[in-house]
Amino acid sequence: MILGPFAFCFGEPAVKCPDVQDHQGLTQVQQLLMRGSGCSIRFYDSNQKMNSRQWLFNSTGRIAAFISFAGNRNSNSTGARAFYIVPTGTEYGLSGINPTDPLYKVQTAAGAWQMNKKTGQLSAPSDCKASIGSVAAGVNSQGGFSLESCQNKLVLDVGWKVGSDPEMNKGGHSTFRDSKGNSCSVPNTSLFNYTKYDYSLKFNSSAQWANFLTGVPACRNLQGPRQTFQAGPKRSSDPTGAD
Repeated sequence: MILGPFAFCFGEPAVKCPDVQDHQGLTQVQQLLMRGSGCSIRFYDSNQKMNSRQWLFNSTGRIAAFISFAGNRNSNSTGARAFYIVPTGTEYGLSGINPTDPLYKVQTAAGAWQMNKKTGQLSAPSDCKASIGSVAAGVNSQGGFSLESCQNKLVLDVGWKVGSDPEMNKGGHSTFRDSKGNSCSVPNTSLFNYTKYDYSLKFNSSAQWANFLTGVPACRNLQGPRQTFQAGPKRSSDPTGAD
């Protein structure tokens, strides 16, 4: 269905997030509570010999690859590639801690991401089109990660940035994509609140995402989940300021 008016059907209960630290094979995993009662799961991929990579999964729908470049000790020694799954949904959690399980699994709204404990290799859910490669090329690798689309979800591509999270690119734009090849671009200032040194996502529920996207004319061709509820009243002006 075309999302105009937008239609998502999920509630967002409080996320259960017990502290977890585990290390099996080539992979370390940590789960901890974020500011604002969200939850974060982080994988340390020790299989990368020259440039190290961490994988981050947040209950906000954020999926990111964080790279530390070998031999550097300055603001250009790190980089991050970030995406969000929209809507976030209620599906989120870590499993696979049992030593008999060869995989750690992170359940997201788009399915389960799996980390092979022995090899440190991450694999995407079958409903998502993703590319996960090497970071040997350093800054040119852009995290060795790209998430093109996920069935019945929207993917928000925030991009790649050296020295900080890409969300901190206050003057930049991010791109929504659906699984049908439709896309639209919006200013980062319409998605994130900014302080001098930090940012926060403006939307923490499916209803808020629906309201926002309904009000962006360029995004009304996007196609989203089959489960639906009627979003709030259509806005008279574009919240991104593009009117």
